[in-house]
Amino acid sequence: MSATVWSQANFRGQRSTLTEGRHRLAHDVTDLISSVKVAEGFEAKLYDNNDFTGTEYLVNQDTPQLPDSINNKASSIVVYKKPVAAAAEDSEVYIFSAENGDNWFYFEDNTTDD
Repeated sequence: MSATVWSQANFRGQRSTLTEGRHRLAHDVTDLISSVKVAEGFEAKLYDNNDFTGTEYLVNQDTPQLPDSINNKASSIVVYKKPVAAAAEDSEVYIFSAENGDNWFYFEDNTTDD
């Protein structure tokens, strides 16, 4: 698991676990993400458009409630390893992992009433 998204705040409701790469929310369940957990060493960038454009929000720690600017609005997500600073002579060089091809994802139906 690199990141898990939930349809409700506080990591409740339907969820989908995502691997590293680019993911688009299926059309019938778009705009449902309210909370996100990221595995250690990973980040997730959420976009409000299905083509990885528009309003974006970076998640670099577990987020029980997304801000209003992206809550229930995200339609695509990029999950990637956190950038690692590499020493260079007089500047910092950042190394990013490569992104995989686009992947569609769906929420699993495992809603609980905890």
